[in-house]
Amino acid sequence: MTAQDDPLWRHFAPIWAAIRDVDKRVLLTGGYGLFLKQRWLLEQASRNDVRHVIPFDRWRDYAPRVTQDVDLLASMELIASAKEQAIIDAALTEQAWLPSAGHARWQFVRTDADTGSQLKLEFHAQHQEPLPEGLTHASPRIKPRPPLHHGIHGHENPEAIACQMNPFAFQLEGLEIAVTNPVTMATMKLTAMRDQHVKSRDAGLSARAREFHDRQARKHAQDVFRIVAMTTLEESDRIGTVLDTARPTRAWQIATEIVKGYFLAEDSYGATVVSGFWNSDDQRLVTDLLTRWFATAAM
Repeated sequence: MTAQDDPLWRHFAPIWAAIRDVDKRVLLTGGYGLFLKQRWLLEQASRNDVRHVIPFDRWRDYAPRVTQDVDLLASMELIASAKEQAIIDAALTEQAWLPSAGHARWQFVRTDADTGSQLKLEFHAQHQEPLPEGLTHASPRIKPRPPLHHGIHGHENPEAIACQMNPFAFQLEGLEIAVTNPVTMATMKLTAMRDQHVKSRDAGLSARAREFHDRQARKHAQDVFRIVAMTTLEESDRIGTVLDTARPTRAWQIATEIVKGYFLAEDSYGATVVSGFWNSDDQRLVTDLLTRWFATAAM
Protein backbone atom coordinates (compact mmCIF):
# COMPACT_ATOMS: atom_id res chain seq x y z
CA MET A 1 0.00 0.00 0.00
CA THR A 2 1.37 3.41 -1.00
CA ALA A 3 0.28 7.03 -1.01
CA GLN A 4 -1.31 6.35 -4.41
CA ASP A 5 -3.81 4.10 -2.60
CA ASP A 6 -4.61 6.93 -0.20
CA PRO A 7 -6.19 10.01 -1.82
CA LEU A 8 -6.21 11.84 1.53
CA TRP A 9 -2.43 11.70 2.00
CA ARG A 10 -1.54 14.56 -0.37
CA HIS A 11 -3.90 16.85 1.56
CA PHE A 12 -2.98 15.54 4.99
CA ALA A 13 0.82 15.52 4.76
CA PRO A 14 1.35 19.29 4.24
CA ILE A 15 -1.01 20.43 7.00
CA TRP A 16 0.25 17.75 9.39
CA ALA A 17 3.84 18.89 8.79
CA ALA A 18 2.90 22.52 9.34
CA ILE A 19 1.05 21.78 12.58
CA ARG A 20 3.78 19.54 13.97
CA ASP A 21 6.37 22.19 13.20
CA VAL A 22 4.46 24.37 15.66
CA ASP A 23 3.59 21.77 18.31
CA LYS A 24 4.89 18.20 18.51
CA ARG A 25 2.21 17.38 21.09
CA VAL A 26 -0.51 17.32 18.41
CA LEU A 27 -1.41 13.69 17.71
CA LEU A 28 -3.29 11.83 15.00
CA THR A 29 -6.11 9.55 16.11
CA GLY A 30 -9.32 8.00 14.76
CA GLY A 31 -9.76 6.08 11.54
CA TYR A 32 -7.01 7.82 9.59
CA GLY A 33 -4.54 7.23 12.41
CA LEU A 34 -5.37 3.52 12.20
CA PHE A 35 -5.11 3.62 8.41
CA LEU A 36 -1.60 5.11 8.43
CA LYS A 37 -0.40 2.85 11.22
CA GLN A 38 -1.62 -0.18 9.26
CA ARG A 39 0.04 1.12 6.11
CA TRP A 40 3.34 1.41 8.00
CA LEU A 41 3.00 -2.01 9.63
CA LEU A 42 2.30 -3.61 6.24
CA GLU A 43 5.51 -2.05 4.92
CA GLN A 44 7.43 -3.57 7.86
CA ALA A 45 5.78 -6.99 7.51
CA SER A 46 7.91 -8.07 4.55
CA ARG A 47 11.03 -7.52 6.67
CA ASN A 48 9.57 -8.95 9.90
CA ASP A 49 10.92 -5.85 11.62
CA VAL A 50 7.98 -5.11 13.93
CA ARG A 51 5.89 -7.56 15.92
CA HIS A 52 2.26 -6.83 16.68
CA VAL A 53 -0.50 -8.81 18.36
CA ILE A 54 -1.97 -10.54 15.30
CA PRO A 55 0.19 -10.79 12.15
CA PHE A 56 -1.57 -9.75 8.97
CA ASP A 57 -1.38 -13.23 7.47
CA ARG A 58 -3.89 -14.29 10.14
CA TRP A 59 -6.36 -11.49 9.36
CA ARG A 60 -9.31 -12.54 7.24
CA ASP A 61 -9.49 -9.03 5.82
CA TYR A 62 -6.56 -6.69 6.26
CA ALA A 63 -7.58 -4.13 3.65
CA PRO A 64 -7.23 -0.78 5.44
CA ARG A 65 -10.46 1.16 5.93
CA VAL A 66 -10.23 4.28 3.77
CA THR A 67 -11.57 7.49 5.28
CA GLN A 68 -11.95 11.13 4.25
CA ASP A 69 -11.75 12.52 7.79
CA VAL A 70 -8.68 13.45 9.84
CA ASP A 71 -8.98 13.59 13.63
CA LEU A 72 -6.27 15.43 15.56
CA LEU A 73 -5.83 15.82 19.30
CA ALA A 74 -4.64 19.35 20.02
CA SER A 75 -2.75 20.30 23.14
CA MET A 76 -4.16 22.86 25.57
CA GLU A 77 -0.97 24.88 25.18
CA LEU A 78 -1.51 25.21 21.44
CA ILE A 79 -5.12 26.35 21.80
CA ALA A 80 -4.11 28.95 24.41
CA SER A 81 -1.13 30.39 22.48
CA ALA A 82 -1.92 33.44 20.35
CA LYS A 83 1.45 33.22 18.62
CA GLU A 84 1.14 29.55 17.68
CA GLN A 85 -2.52 29.97 16.72
CA ALA A 86 -1.54 32.67 14.21
CA ILE A 87 0.91 30.29 12.54
CA ILE A 88 -1.66 27.48 12.42
CA ASP A 89 -4.30 29.84 11.02
CA ALA A 90 -1.96 30.96 8.23
CA ALA A 91 -1.18 27.34 7.31
CA LEU A 92 -4.85 26.36 7.23
CA THR A 93 -5.71 29.35 5.04
CA GLU A 94 -2.79 28.80 2.69
CA GLN A 95 -3.75 25.17 2.20
CA ALA A 96 -7.46 25.97 1.65
CA TRP A 97 -8.74 24.37 4.85
CA LEU A 98 -11.80 26.48 5.67
CA PRO A 99 -13.82 26.63 8.91
CA SER A 100 -16.91 24.47 8.62
CA ALA A 101 -20.26 26.19 9.05
CA GLY A 102 -21.80 25.14 12.34
CA HIS A 103 -18.53 23.65 13.60
CA ALA A 104 -16.49 26.82 13.61
CA ARG A 105 -12.83 26.53 14.42
CA TRP A 106 -12.81 22.86 15.47
CA GLN A 107 -13.73 21.41 12.08
CA PHE A 108 -12.19 22.53 8.78
CA VAL A 109 -13.09 21.35 5.30
CA ARG A 110 -11.63 21.43 1.82
CA THR A 111 -12.65 19.90 -1.51
CA ASP A 112 -10.53 17.44 -3.44
CA ALA A 113 -10.29 19.01 -6.89
CA ASP A 114 -9.94 15.63 -8.61
CA THR A 115 -12.81 13.78 -6.98
CA GLY A 116 -15.04 16.60 -5.75
CA SER A 117 -15.28 14.91 -2.36
CA GLN A 118 -15.26 16.97 0.81
CA LEU A 119 -12.45 16.27 3.26
CA LYS A 120 -12.65 17.06 6.97
CA LEU A 121 -9.97 18.05 9.46
CA GLU A 122 -11.16 18.02 13.07
CA PHE A 123 -9.37 19.22 16.21
CA HIS A 124 -10.26 17.51 19.48
CA ALA A 125 -9.07 18.19 23.00
CA GLN A 126 -9.35 16.34 26.28
CA HIS A 127 -11.57 18.36 28.58
CA GLN A 128 -9.70 19.10 31.80
CA GLU A 129 -11.00 20.65 34.99
CA PRO A 130 -9.85 23.16 35.94
CA LEU A 131 -8.94 24.41 32.49
CA PRO A 132 -5.44 25.86 32.15
CA GLU A 133 -5.09 29.62 32.14
CA GLY A 134 -5.95 31.26 28.83
CA LEU A 135 -8.77 28.85 27.96
CA THR A 136 -12.52 28.76 28.36
CA HIS A 137 -15.16 26.07 27.79
CA ALA A 138 -18.28 26.73 25.75
CA SER A 139 -19.64 23.25 25.06
CA PRO A 140 -18.65 21.56 22.87
CA ARG A 141 -15.64 23.83 22.31
CA ILE A 142 -12.50 24.54 24.27
CA LYS A 143 -11.24 27.88 23.03
CA PRO A 144 -8.84 30.71 23.85
CA ARG A 145 -9.70 33.38 26.40
CA PRO A 146 -9.79 36.20 25.42
CA PRO A 147 -11.05 35.11 21.98
CA LEU A 148 -8.65 35.29 19.05
CA HIS A 149 -11.17 35.10 16.15
CA HIS A 150 -8.71 32.97 14.19
CA GLY A 151 -6.88 29.67 14.53
CA ILE A 152 -8.45 26.58 16.06
CA HIS A 153 -10.69 25.47 18.90
CA GLY A 154 -10.76 21.97 20.35
CA HIS A 155 -13.92 19.86 20.35
CA GLU A 156 -14.19 18.52 23.89
CA ASN A 157 -13.46 14.81 24.02
CA PRO A 158 -13.62 13.33 27.52
CA GLU A 159 -12.76 9.90 26.10
CA ALA A 160 -9.27 11.10 25.09
CA ILE A 161 -7.90 9.83 28.40
CA ALA A 162 -4.12 9.71 28.86
CA CYS A 163 -3.85 10.88 25.25
CA GLN A 164 -0.40 12.44 25.65
CA MET A 165 1.09 9.33 27.23
CA ASN A 166 3.30 7.07 25.11
CA PRO A 167 2.19 8.03 21.59
CA PHE A 168 3.44 5.72 18.84
CA ALA A 169 5.61 7.39 16.21
CA PHE A 170 6.70 6.06 12.81
CA GLN A 171 8.02 7.40 9.51
CA LEU A 172 6.05 7.54 6.26
CA GLU A 173 7.62 9.11 3.18
CA GLY A 174 10.05 11.05 5.35
CA LEU A 175 7.32 12.42 7.62
CA GLU A 176 7.02 11.48 11.28
CA ILE A 177 3.48 10.37 12.17
CA ALA A 178 2.50 10.17 15.83
CA VAL A 179 -0.71 8.40 16.86
CA THR A 180 -2.34 8.07 20.25
CA ASN A 181 -1.63 5.04 22.41
CA PRO A 182 -3.97 2.06 21.88
CA VAL A 183 -5.79 2.44 25.22
CA THR A 184 -6.78 6.02 24.42
CA MET A 185 -7.81 5.11 20.89
CA ALA A 186 -9.78 2.06 22.05
CA THR A 187 -11.61 4.13 24.68
CA MET A 188 -12.68 6.61 22.03
CA LYS A 189 -13.78 3.89 19.60
CA LEU A 190 -15.65 1.88 22.25
CA THR A 191 -17.64 4.94 23.23
CA ALA A 192 -18.37 5.86 19.61
CA MET A 193 -19.54 2.30 18.92
CA ARG A 194 -21.88 2.33 21.92
CA ASP A 195 -23.31 5.75 21.02
CA GLN A 196 -23.98 4.76 17.42
CA HIS A 197 -25.53 1.44 18.46
CA VAL A 198 -27.89 3.20 20.86
CA LYS A 199 -28.99 5.55 18.07
CA SER A 200 -29.54 2.57 15.74
CA ARG A 201 -32.17 1.26 18.16
CA ASP A 202 -34.05 4.57 18.50
CA ALA A 203 -37.59 3.86 17.35
CA GLY A 204 -38.10 7.58 16.78
CA LEU A 205 -35.67 7.57 13.86
CA SER A 206 -36.41 6.47 10.32
CA ALA A 207 -35.34 3.00 9.20
CA ARG A 208 -32.74 4.63 6.95
CA ALA A 209 -31.27 6.64 9.83
CA ARG A 210 -31.17 3.58 12.10
CA GLU A 211 -29.40 1.60 9.39
CA PHE A 212 -26.82 4.38 9.01
CA HIS A 213 -26.09 4.42 12.74
CA ASP A 214 -25.80 0.63 12.77
CA ARG A 215 -23.22 0.76 9.96
CA GLN A 216 -21.25 3.32 11.93
CA ALA A 217 -21.42 1.20 15.08
CA ARG A 218 -20.15 -1.83 13.16
CA LYS A 219 -17.20 0.14 11.75
CA HIS A 220 -16.25 1.32 15.23
CA ALA A 221 -16.52 -2.22 16.63
CA GLN A 222 -14.20 -3.50 13.90
CA ASP A 223 -11.82 -0.62 14.61
CA VAL A 224 -11.65 -1.61 18.29
CA PHE A 225 -10.37 -5.03 17.26
CA ARG A 226 -7.96 -3.54 14.71
CA ILE A 227 -6.51 -1.29 17.42
CA VAL A 228 -5.75 -4.28 19.63
CA ALA A 229 -4.55 -6.48 16.76
CA MET A 230 -2.09 -3.80 15.61
CA THR A 231 -0.67 -3.10 19.07
CA THR A 232 3.09 -3.50 18.77
CA LEU A 233 5.40 -5.14 21.27
CA GLU A 234 6.79 -1.70 22.10
CA GLU A 235 3.29 -0.39 22.86
CA SER A 236 2.39 -3.48 24.90
CA ASP A 237 5.42 -2.95 27.11
CA ARG A 238 4.17 0.55 27.97
CA ILE A 239 0.45 -0.18 28.42
CA GLY A 240 0.74 -0.41 32.22
CA THR A 241 1.79 3.21 32.65
CA VAL A 242 -1.07 4.37 30.43
CA LEU A 243 -3.57 2.32 32.44
CA ASP A 244 -2.30 3.81 35.70
CA THR A 245 -3.44 7.20 34.43
CA ALA A 246 -6.60 5.98 32.67
CA ARG A 247 -8.18 3.84 35.39
CA PRO A 248 -9.31 6.66 37.72
CA THR A 249 -11.19 8.43 34.90
CA ARG A 250 -14.91 8.22 34.33
CA ALA A 251 -14.36 7.60 30.60
CA TRP A 252 -12.25 4.49 31.31
CA GLN A 253 -14.84 3.18 33.76
CA ILE A 254 -17.57 3.61 31.15
CA ALA A 255 -15.37 1.79 28.62
CA THR A 256 -15.09 -1.19 30.98
CA GLU A 257 -18.88 -1.48 31.00
CA ILE A 258 -18.98 -1.25 27.21
CA VAL A 259 -16.44 -4.06 26.86
CA LYS A 260 -18.40 -6.18 29.30
CA GLY A 261 -21.75 -5.54 27.60
CA TYR A 262 -20.66 -5.64 23.97
CA PHE A 263 -17.83 -8.16 23.65
CA LEU A 264 -17.68 -10.75 26.44
CA ALA A 265 -20.70 -12.87 25.56
CA GLU A 266 -20.52 -14.76 22.26
CA ASP A 267 -23.93 -13.44 21.20
CA SER A 268 -23.28 -9.84 22.26
CA TYR A 269 -23.46 -7.12 19.61
CA GLY A 270 -19.75 -6.36 19.29
CA ALA A 271 -18.67 -10.00 19.38
CA THR A 272 -21.16 -10.86 16.65
CA VAL A 273 -20.09 -7.93 14.46
CA VAL A 274 -16.38 -8.85 14.49
CA SER A 275 -16.78 -12.63 14.35
CA GLY A 276 -16.65 -12.77 10.56
CA PHE A 277 -13.29 -10.99 10.43
CA TRP A 278 -11.23 -13.20 12.78
CA ASN A 279 -10.77 -16.87 13.48
CA SER A 280 -12.08 -17.97 16.86
CA ASP A 281 -8.65 -18.14 18.51
CA ASP A 282 -7.68 -14.64 17.44
CA GLN A 283 -11.06 -13.23 18.40
CA ARG A 284 -10.58 -14.77 21.84
CA LEU A 285 -7.06 -13.32 22.05
CA VAL A 286 -8.21 -9.79 21.23
CA THR A 287 -11.13 -10.06 23.63
CA ASP A 288 -8.80 -11.25 26.39
CA LEU A 289 -6.51 -8.27 25.82
CA LEU A 290 -9.47 -5.89 25.84
CA THR A 291 -10.59 -7.26 29.18
CA ARG A 292 -7.07 -6.80 30.57
CA TRP A 293 -7.01 -3.17 29.45
CA PHE A 294 -10.52 -2.54 30.72
CA ALA A 295 -10.70 -4.86 33.73
CA THR A 296 -12.36 -4.11 37.05
CA ALA A 297 -12.86 -6.33 40.06
CA ALA A 298 -16.50 -6.71 39.07
CA MET A 299 -15.46 -8.29 35.76
